[in-house]
Amino acid sequence: MINDYGIESLSDIKSALKDLLGDTIKEMMEVEMDDYIGSTKNEHFDDRDNYRNGYKTKKVRSEYGNLELEVPQDRNSTFNSLIVSKRSKDINDID
Repeated sequence: MINDYGIESLSDIKSALKDLLGDTIKEMMEVEMDDYIGSTKNEHFDDRDNYRNGYKTKKVRSEYGNLELEVPQDRNSTFNSLIVSKRSKDINDID
């Protein structure tokens, strides 16, 4: 990790943790969407009335600073992540 992120200072460590947090949250939301839709990202079923519909960028605050997340969207706009819910701007209380 030190070599991957070029860590040389405390600021570099915080930046690396911020990147890892953002990536982890995105993966968790992807799993939530898989469960919500009933299929994985690349599975397509013709008989579904709802399916994935890209991503929406969302800015949130965390203990590592501001993050910009890519939140998965569904065609019917009914998906609401339990991790980063709609209209939520602060993720400091994520356990």
